[in-house]
Amino acid sequence: MLGLLESVPVPSDPAFPQTVRRVLDDVDNPEPALRAILDEHSVRERSRFVALYGLLLRMRREDRYGEYAALVAEREDEFGSQPYFHTFRAVVAQMKGDMASLRSAVEYSRQAASLLPDVAAVVHQLAAFWVEYLERLEKPEVRDVDEVERQVDRSLAVSGTQAGLRG
Repeated sequence: MLGLLESVPVPSDPAFPQTVRRVLDDVDNPEPALRAILDEHSVRERSRFVALYGLLLRMRREDRYGEYAALVAEREDEFGSQPYFHTFRAVVAQMKGDMASLRSAVEYSRQAASLLPDVAAVVHQLAAFWVEYLERLEKPEVRDVDEVERQVDRSLAVSGTQAGLRG
C-alpha cells in the first residue's frame, strides 16, 4: 500500500483526488494499511498525508462523520498547514448543520480554493457549500448570489479542463 501512496501526485496536482480514489478502489479493505501508514512517523510526511486523505475520504463516503471530525481534530497540529486541510475543516463545519457553521464551511472552502485553484474537487466543494448556505437564507445578498454563480462557473470550467486533460 505504501508504494501505491508514494505514486500519488502531490496534493496541489489537479489529479490528486482522483488518483487517491483510484488507489483506494483498487485495494480491498485499505483502512488498516492507511491507519498504519498514518501512524508510522518514519514514513514520509507526504505519504502520511495521502493516507490521512484516504481515510477521511472513506469516512465521508460511509457517512462516518463523528470519526471524520475526530480524525481531523487529532491531526490538526500535524497537518493543519496543508492547503487541503481547509477542506477537511469545511466538511466538519458543514456537518454541524447550523448557519454559522455552514458559513464557516464556506470560508474554509474559500481558503482551500484560493490555495488549490486548479483542483476541481476543491472548487466544487466551495460551490456546493455556497449554494447550500444561500438556499437556507431567507433573502441572500446579491453579491453572494453573484459569487456563487462565479464559483459554479469556475467549478465547471476547472472540471472541463481536467476532463480534457484526461480525455
